[in-house]
Amino acid sequence: HLLQTASTRFKYGLYKDENLLAVMGISAGRWMTKDDDLRKSFEIIRFASKTHITIVGGFSKMLKYIEEELEVEEWMTYYDLDWVQTNVYARMGFVLKQVMKPQEIENDNSEIKIYNAGNLKFVKRVQ
Repeated sequence: HLLQTASTRFKYGLYKDENLLAVMGISAGRWMTKDDDLRKSFEIIRFASKTHITIVGGFSKMLKYIEEELEVEEWMTYYDLDWVQTNVYARMGFVLKQVMKPQEIENDNSEIKIYNAGNLKFVKRVQ
């Protein structure tokens, strides 16, 4: 993954035969109250596929499998505008909840400015 490693509670892989094609890292579940409604919420921390590989329907298949296995009632994730080039979250029923503006990143060389493009926060209620 371009953003290096991340701590996740649950790790899932999508295979064809014995070849690992994609992985998804999920947080531990957290109980969240929204609109007087208590829900078990999980964060999609990472989703990555092999370089130069696109798996049509892979993200949705993994998501549905995990929803059943972990009894997910709500998803939350961030969409990094520097790297993500798809609207898979909108297609899967996620709703945009927050826009985080681009930020300047400090570096050792003050002559070169580095910025990220910002990111979007998405939430999806499952049940």
